[in-house]
Amino acid sequence: PFNFGTLAAGSTRSRAFVVTNTGNITATKMTGSGLAAPFSFLGGVFPGTGGTCGKSLAAQASCTVVVRYAPLVASPLDTDTIDINYFDGVSSMTSSRGVQGVSMHPAVLKLVNLKSIQFGSQETDSIKIRIVTIANDGGVTASGLSGSGLAAPFSFAGGAFPGTYGTCGKSLAPAASCQIAVTFRPTSTGFFADSIRLQHNNGAMSTALMIDVNGSGVVPRATANR
Repeated sequence: PFNFGTLAAGSTRSRAFVVTNTGNITATKMTGSGLAAPFSFLGGVFPGTGGTCGKSLAAQASCTVVVRYAPLVASPLDTDTIDINYFDGVSSMTSSRGVQGVSMHPAVLKLVNLKSIQFGSQETDSIKIRIVTIANDGGVTASGLSGSGLAAPFSFAGGAFPGTYGTCGKSLAPAASCQIAVTFRPTSTGFFADSIRLQHNNGAMSTALMIDVNGSGVVPRATANR
């Protein structure tokens, strides 16, 4: 069988298959059947959107059918069969090709052991850094990972995602984790709040993990000179 590979539930993948008439006369009354969800001819009908097969196929000629794998739920193994039905000049015949695929839960990013990043009270004009862990609880890799959203007095350490000492890159595999480093440097007193937007593709669509960040600027403690 042809293997569509591993997809996130909610995503799709298409494949063109070549059909060849190796006989010496034209095949007629061609139709396609055999497919059921999560497999189908692309667009819903034979030969599939972009496919070139029609009702007949001349001797030694080829055409294509396009099949889509579109799992909606996680499954350890989906299987099906593409059936090409035709009349060979003597009797009705069927040519078949198996297809299979695996679907997993989309990537799910989360902040480990925390609901938000809280700096607490911080003296003005001083810097505090927090290094926090991000994990992927889904079944496929999160790709295109990037971070944005912070403005003064918050920032990624060093000024750019994932921050100095941060280990997150452009992707995060399932069951893996990485770290981001965030700083808080208040220049005035008061409560400050912001959020980090961790943009990524979860295997099925573009989405984002939003992480709340907050802290308070306080007056520096007086120091005594001797």
